[in-house]
Amino acid sequence: MNAGADEDADDDGGDLTPENAAAAPLTGANSQQLDAVAGGDNGRPQLKEAILRPLAPQKLSQLLIESGFEEISAGEVEATAKRLYNIQSLREGAAALAVGALDASGAYRVVQLAIFQDREYVGTVARAENGVYGEGAEPTIPQALLDATDQPPPRRAFQPRRRRL
Repeated sequence: MNAGADEDADDDGGDLTPENAAAAPLTGANSQQLDAVAGGDNGRPQLKEAILRPLAPQKLSQLLIESGFEEISAGEVEATAKRLYNIQSLREGAAALAVGALDASGAYRVVQLAIFQDREYVGTVARAENGVYGEGAEPTIPQALLDATDQPPPRRAFQPRRRRL
């Protein structure tokens, strides 16, 4: 027990906890909890995931930016993928799984990008703690992601509505 603490106190909800303890407002004196906003900045999730599947060859940075990731980190990821794997663009049928983290500015900075071509893992670009991008570990990817790369995205055929007369 902590020095100075009342040996008869029971703060775990047991028999000695006062009945009105749950109704007492939390203050700095009776709580060690910090104020936390669920989901991060303005209720947004701390992490963002996106599956990138281009319909035609497209630069990695452009795909990332279009998916809501921050522009500078998208460019750094593209440059690293080109250096490590000689990949600057994804071609039709390729896929990538991007993960970003919400930063202090409210933007999603890319922290990892796993690249797949012809249903085979190519490599991962990951951001180290020092902020530099390099080679990352192979993530566990659901088979459905790879299977989906063989099929074009579903398209809805335009069907005019019939008018009732």
